[in-house]
Amino acid sequence: MSTPRPHLPTPHRRLHLALVALVALASLGATLALPARTAHAATAVTTSDLNLRVGYLPTSRVKLVMPEGAVVELINRNASPNGYWKVSYQGTRGYAHGDYLDFSGGSGDGGGATGTATTTSALNLRSRASTSSTVLLVMPEGASVSLTGQSSNGFLGVTYQGTSGWASADYLSTGGGGDGGGDGGGSTGTARTTSELNLRSRASTSSTVLLVMPSGASVELTGQSSNGFLGVTYRGTSGWAFADYLDTSGGGGDGGGGGSSNIILPVESGSGWKVIQGYNGGTHQGTYQYALDLARVGGGTAGSSVISPVSGTVVWNDFNSGGILIDMGNGYGVAMFHVTFDASLGRGDAVSQGQWLGTISGPGGNGYAVTPHVEIDVWDIASGRVSTPFIGINALSGNELPNNGSYNQYGGTVFYP
Repeated sequence: MSTPRPHLPTPHRRLHLALVALVALASLGATLALPARTAHAATAVTTSDLNLRVGYLPTSRVKLVMPEGAVVELINRNASPNGYWKVSYQGTRGYAHGDYLDFSGGSGDGGGATGTATTTSALNLRSRASTSSTVLLVMPEGASVSLTGQSSNGFLGVTYQGTSGWASADYLSTGGGGDGGGDGGGSTGTARTTSELNLRSRASTSSTVLLVMPSGASVELTGQSSNGFLGVTYRGTSGWAFADYLDTSGGGGDGGGGGSSNIILPVESGSGWKVIQGYNGGTHQGTYQYALDLARVGGGTAGSSVISPVSGTVVWNDFNSGGILIDMGNGYGVAMFHVTFDASLGRGDAVSQGQWLGTISGPGGNGYAVTPHVEIDVWDIASGRVSTPFIGINALSGNELPNNGSYNQYGGTVFYP
């Protein structure tokens, strides 16, 4: 038995209904007004915590909640359906309701500056222009921030390492200008550490150590100097480093070995990796003299993914040692050990830098030795298996690690992939 289908209007009846609707709308023209489409500035500021939605309906999914005082970029410069505006906040696009956006923008309200500024002390980055608002993070003294052009209640709108908020103008130096004119003539550009070097929160030997930069690390100079320290940024972390251990000569030289490294760290990002045995360590002699044993800071090393530090060709994959050798094609090879590598990898297989290769072995795994870790070596395979330091084209993720002959050199150094 067939199911009766609902009656649908004929094409002529649909046309008739549409015409009737148009006439009705026309008759209401004197009283029916469409929403005004008023142009606004290129940015706006949230006046309260505000949902960023995937669509312009109050039922649309919320991507994230923007804090009060957040600066957003207006993608559409006119009023949008249902009072929502298409905006971009810290790289995420979506829709926010115009009732909670301040479009006054830019100049005015104290003449908020644009460009960059530098913190003159450790400084709170707050969610709103108020000392009672939430502290999003604490920026170190000497940190470089981008000014959004907003000002309110003695605060300036700033962005620091991707986080936008408000900071007290009293502790921001916006003088900018000539670079090198004051406070010790701080340099800009890049520099290299000449030994392992503390990156500190302030320009003082008593301040907090944020991390330890390895010898040969490349850092960006912020242009600030104070008390014998230079303001630097290393892998996204800004702070202060003692100038006596920074080579700011830059430029050519050093064998012309500029450019990026052929070798990256073979481990997961998202945490630090500590050298638990370095150059010239107990078992690092002869063929393994310049090996580095890496373990995850805080534990959880076993089972962590290992990626290929180079692009090249597999020479061997040895299950007993949990080892692999990859020929880079330039006379050098990278060997790794104590890893359960993908059993399908064999001689002659091509691998690409960053490709997943396996996981660090735990007890009972391939090549497990005392404690979970991955060992990485560079060998001069054109001359046999001659251990080579991580220098020049073989620098490790851009970090030059020259040998000074000391026992367990670089032991304790923490790297951040």
